[in-house]
Amino acid sequence: MCRAAIYLMILLCIPHSRLLAQDLSAALTKLRNLEPQQFSELKKRAKTGDARAENSLGLAYAVGAGISADQHEAVRWFVRAAAHGSEAAENNLGVMYQLGRGVAQDLAQATDWFRKGAEHGSLAAQSRLGSNYLRGSGAPRDYGEALKWLMVAALKGDPASQNNLGFMYDHGCGVPKDGVQAVKWFSLAAEHGYMLAQNNLGIMYQKGGNGVTVDQIAAAKWYAKAAEQGCKSAPGGGPCMVAQSTTKNSNPF
Repeated sequence: MCRAAIYLMILLCIPHSRLLAQDLSAALTKLRNLEPQQFSELKKRAKTGDARAENSLGLAYAVGAGISADQHEAVRWFVRAAAHGSEAAENNLGVMYQLGRGVAQDLAQATDWFRKGAEHGSLAAQSRLGSNYLRGSGAPRDYGEALKWLMVAALKGDPASQNNLGFMYDHGCGVPKDGVQAVKWFSLAAEHGYMLAQNNLGIMYQKGGNGVTVDQIAAAKWYAKAAEQGCKSAPGGGPCMVAQSTTKNSNPF
């Protein structure tokens, strides 16, 4: 049942903003307005071995901030930053390998980098590592590891991880089926404006069961919120279930 449900991960509803790495979004806001002189100063700091500057320079090259985008240069600076202890750079290398940007796509390498970043405290890496274990991307599917890392990230307030925990409890993926727990985690993410969770909460209230009372008014409310954000499957359920860690057609940073 759970294994079959995993294949419903068609992402019709993820806007670019929902894929921003939360531990990098503030830095990117500044980088997008980077002036050429500021870029030069950033590069000077990076050349001194400043891990934070090296990672920021990698991001600048990755998104084309203050310079033409160059994915190979982005990878080079992420590697330097990771070698100097940047957990954010470890997460970013995971993204580059997962999407095949500046390197050959390698899902196993991506998961390895997400694991390093997660172990060093990167929220984005923790969320993505949990998602990869849940989907079996770059590593054998492991619900125990998925639960571990998604819980870490969810308790820090990451809505994608909260949504994925809701999915696990709804479908009994490595945990007993528990509609109450599913609604709890979907609700936390939905209240943060996370579209997939809003749609999933609508599904929960529409179908009921596993401890959840049918509530068509609540279902309509959450379907409407998801639809306002462009969720093409709301109402009706189905594809808007689990958040992938990265997708090719979006800016993953």
